[in-house]
Amino acid sequence: MSDMAWPPAELAPEAPSMDADLAVVAKDRCTWCGSKEFDLFPGKKGEWFRCGGCGFWRHSLIVNVQDYAQEDYNLDYQNSYYGRAIERKRRTGHFRFRVFEKVHPQKGTFLDIGSSFGSMLVAGAERGWKTCGIDISPSVVELTRSQGLDTHCAQMVDMPFEDASIDFINARHVLEHDIHTYRILREFWRVLKPGGTICIEVPDGDCRRMKRSAAHEAARWSYLHMVTFTPRVLAGFCTRAGYQFIPEPKALRGPLPYLVYRAWRLFRERNRLATYFVTYWRKPVE
Repeated sequence: MSDMAWPPAELAPEAPSMDADLAVVAKDRCTWCGSKEFDLFPGKKGEWFRCGGCGFWRHSLIVNVQDYAQEDYNLDYQNSYYGRAIERKRRTGHFRFRVFEKVHPQKGTFLDIGSSFGSMLVAGAERGWKTCGIDISPSVVELTRSQGLDTHCAQMVDMPFEDASIDFINARHVLEHDIHTYRILREFWRVLKPGGTICIEVPDGDCRRMKRSAAHEAARWSYLHMVTFTPRVLAGFCTRAGYQFIPEPKALRGPLPYLVYRAWRLFRERNRLATYFVTYWRKPVE
């Protein structure tokens, strides 16, 4: 959550190391705390396992992200979900940048993970950022590059950017698609400049709806999600990887549509009504 309402989950003695292959670890124990005790819930395909030790969720289908890039995240998929919302997403992109620029005032190079049709890249460029993005869909990347956007077909664990070249990473609803959480956070660390910032938004495995009906909600989740975080577990991963938490500013100025949008979002998040949560993290200045 934006005000760090939950401390990081405790690191258990049996927790896997940061160098462990979490795809292997996930076959029989939790990739955060190492517990082998799970509650089982049927999913759309396969099953969901909720750790009895820390509440972290993982899916039984552990696959490589690129394996489903062509079939499941192709141009038809992108058009059906995002094609009609490009202009709206550009407008809300400006809303998001108002917060980004508060937690990271110095404009620089902005990287959008899962950049799709590039709405965030366009919004950022309009506000004076140098923008770039990655997506796993070759067809989407080809389209956005033809429109002049700096996009690349790549995965989070292996990005085509120089060390310490990025000021701000927007990782919105992407971490749940890969089991290799530590590898992702290390790759973010590699490309971030000292003092660089990450915005992470992920589904919330401990929201009110999950507490009310975990089986019903788990059955609705995408089978292409490898994990589902809780706020405390995500905070555990990030702090263990060396990142510093940044509280989201409570008061920001802006036009009335922005203020309404922000008040609605913060109300839902702080009361656990949202099915996702947002946090900000900084790579320390060396």
